[in-house]
Amino acid sequence: ACADILIHDPNTGAARVLEILGYATDPLIIAGDTTIPDPGDTTAPTSDNFQEYDVSFRKQGAAANNGLHHSITPVPSRAIWRGAVGQPAIPDVTVPPRTNFTLATLDLSWLDLSTGPNPNVTDDQRLAPGESCTYNILLTGNDRTIVSESTDHHIPGGIYFFPVKIINNVV
Repeated sequence: ACADILIHDPNTGAARVLEILGYATDPLIIAGDTTIPDPGDTTAPTSDNFQEYDVSFRKQGAAANNGLHHSITPVPSRAIWRGAVGQPAIPDVTVPPRTNFTLATLDLSWLDLSTGPNPNVTDDQRLAPGESCTYNILLTGNDRTIVSESTDHHIPGGIYFFPVKIINNVV
């Protein structure tokens, strides 16, 4: 947070890859609950309601979001954290191995306009040499919780934004 992200490594000049870390999960509802006939059953329809998540990004002023990753697997995986009754709090994303919390990766070379056309992004998402701009990293998620309005339940507000400033430091 609060740091400029340079597209190119200042020491090598090579474009860098931005690891987007975080959580996209929904705790299991009945697993580990001793009041349930089979507390180990994670296949019951109401036990695991996680459905999917998407990570995208959008440059300030760009026409649309640019998709990065879609997954039907929670992060961290159920092997790392199931969220069952009696389990400790969700693990700390800053403690290694951090790869357990990788939601997506963004190859920053995609954003360098000086490299010519790039099929992964539209030109309005890219930066000319020496240019900088704010980008939003966006996380959206769904679960299968049945609520009064439908059979899908979205993250409150539908989406989480994480703004970052990216600089094309090629001059």
